[in-house]
Amino acid sequence: MPRVRPRSSGVDRAHFSNSSGGVMVERGILDREVAASGRRQVYTLTQAGRDLFTVVVALRQWGERHAFEADEARSVLVDERGLALAELRPTDSRGAPADPDSTSVRKDY
Repeated sequence: MPRVRPRSSGVDRAHFSNSSGGVMVERGILDREVAASGRRQVYTLTQAGRDLFTVVVALRQWGERHAFEADEARSVLVDERGLALAELRPTDSRGAPADPDSTSVRKDY
């Protein structure tokens, strides 16, 4: 299971452990274990946390489009070959592009 590294995300380790990490453990997104050294906490993604990957990628891509100036430096999410991920786009049941104008919420209960 991949380890979550607070420092690589720019989050202070103490802050992560005391706030965000604790909430994510409580919500079942992360598991917390004591490292082999016994000196620090190690966080790993649960299945629920792994299931959030698509949501996190979608939010990141939204931010890349709307939160940066065109020439502003930023990090890039890459695949195993070092290539940027393709842009996520929702599709309908036939594989055609879906957007707010072509979808609705149906109550099934």
